Amino acid sequence: MFRSRKVCGIAGFCQPENKLSLDDLKVMTNALQRRGPDDSGYFFDDFVGIGMRRLSIIDLDHGRQPVQSFSGRYVMVFNGEIYNYKVLQKELIDLGYSFKSNGDAEVIVNLYEHEGIKAINRLRGMFAIAIWDSEKDELILIRDQLGIKPLFFNIDGSSLLFGSEIKALLEVMPQKLEVDAQALDALFAYTYIPAPLSIWKNIRKLRPGHFLKWRAGKIEEHRYWDLLDAMQGPQPTTENIQDSIKDAVNVHLVSDVEVGAFLSGGMDSSTIVALMQQQIRLPINALSINFTSNSHLFDETIYAKELSLDHGFNLKVHSVDSSDYSASSAAIQAFDEPFADDSIVPSMAISELAARKLKVVLSGAGGDEIFGGYNRYQGIALHQLASKAPVYLRKFVISPLLKSGAKLVGSGTRRGDLLRRFADSLHASADDAYLGYITAATPSARQKLFAPHVLEQIDMNLTVDLIRDCQLRSSTLDPVKRSMYVDFCTYLPEDVLALSDRIGMWHSLEIRTPLADRILAETAFRLPVSDLVTSRNKKIAFQRAITPWLPKSILSHPKQGFEGPTASWLKGAGADVIRKLIKEDLDLGHNLLNHSELEDLLGEHVAGKFDHAKRLFSALAVMQWTSIYSHRIGGVT
Repeated sequence: MFRSRKVCGIAGFCQPENKLSLDDLKVMTNALQRRGPDDSGYFFDDFVGIGMRRLSIIDLDHGRQPVQSFSGRYVMVFNGEIYNYKVLQKELIDLGYSFKSNGDAEVIVNLYEHEGIKAINRLRGMFAIAIWDSEKDELILIRDQLGIKPLFFNIDGSSLLFGSEIKALLEVMPQKLEVDAQALDALFAYTYIPAPLSIWKNIRKLRPGHFLKWRAGKIEEHRYWDLLDAMQGPQPTTENIQDSIKDAVNVHLVSDVEVGAFLSGGMDSSTIVALMQQQIRLPINALSINFTSNSHLFDETIYAKELSLDHGFNLKVHSVDSSDYSASSAAIQAFDEPFADDSIVPSMAISELAARKLKVVLSGAGGDEIFGGYNRYQGIALHQLASKAPVYLRKFVISPLLKSGAKLVGSGTRRGDLLRRFADSLHASADDAYLGYITAATPSARQKLFAPHVLEQIDMNLTVDLIRDCQLRSSTLDPVKRSMYVDFCTYLPEDVLALSDRIGMWHSLEIRTPLADRILAETAFRLPVSDLVTSRNKKIAFQRAITPWLPKSILSHPKQGFEGPTASWLKGAGADVIRKLIKEDLDLGHNLLNHSELEDLLGEHVAGKFDHAKRLFSALAVMQWTSIYSHRIGGVT
């Protein structure tokens, strides 16, 4: 039995002068109460304060933090789960270490005492860690390899603040803060704010696979893990993939409370639920979402119901209608910054439903980035084929034909938008084509969206560089795999996994993501591109591996994606929400956005001339965030 593990929130500070007190530390950690309603703990000394809030999942009566290392030199708090800690604990016992508890927290701090920072690469799990070295007066902050758990920090001169959420830092920062104009531009470009940016100029996100060191008022940040390093090794077989998936699901099942699941009816979540039910004697509880409003999306719950009949688990289906979009305001409070992935609406609904009875659920997040499930990867594969045609043929024949096809399908439809984007990318490099696929609003469109004083603070090349840096680091990869790697480093941690973490923790619910597993990711990354994505197929190796476990109907139906009918909502009730927010923005004197441009976009969208859903939903997120935090905004830089 695994013991003494928990999900929680952490917060703290380092300071060369005694400016912040134990009371300040408690205020910071109390801001994270939704992440950890069950317990709290603190360590405070002249230079440092570290604290935590705990949500009890395993060893419900024990496992308090902070914990000390065997020698007493190191003190640690952490947020997350370490799945291989029993093996590591045995190694340390054989080396002469003794333990006061039987949990993973004490294993981490003792392993760090024994091996230093290289110990972190031996951890399998999700974590944000803060370790105080009382001998060196040094603090180490560490974020897990995939970025499942968040960690924010602020540097003010020689002092450092950190926390699992922005709200913990805001408790002890100045009342008025500067909005980061580059973060706003990135939000409209990608619908989320990539690390290291946050909406506030003086608050940054620690990148996945990185650690930060504070000592004597000086700070260093370093990478300790990179998926690129996994390229060396044998190419996995189908059996290897099957074993890795089974192992990932099994380690995520450990809990002293009931574990449920989110089930969309797609391949990823269906695989997880099928394997869960094989391991658990009693019927598990799975939850699905469908939508009451009409849209271009179809209902996948028919496949979820079929799977429940095959495997004998309990399935509860919750219907989301347009009124649930009001929950997006609460979601912005959960994020502490604008977030414009419209999956936020069904995610809020299903998490609220799950939290009524469960503390832990498994989700299928991560499978598309690791195994190649997005249309954009297939677009890159097609782009490579098309690039073999002469330039004049692409420019004057293929591209015009595709654009004509997009108009026939409908400029305001998802398929029409995909055709248009592909046509526009035919003259570009594969890397530029990828940027075109993931960009929700082009630079020219974004220039019109911001108020003049905001626009003058933005360098749109820097927004591109947030993606380009990852492309350059992986420049030797095939363009398809390079696109997957960029998503793995950016979109996966700061959108997909951030959504699971923030929305789950807002409801004091731990959402585990077995397919976003370091060992599984390293295994899958050694697959050749031909086993991932081709111009005709996606997730080839994954589908081959899971075929024995799922009905043919689930394996063969088109990919849906966990998103709501946002475009249609914005033509009806959502349009009134946007208009109301614009009026409130104007009445309160908020001027981050160009409101006349938003009204024009809304008019075109409602009339069905163009699909502006992503830009409008991004604007909605910004205006909702501004309404909540207007009293903190001191300017834009």
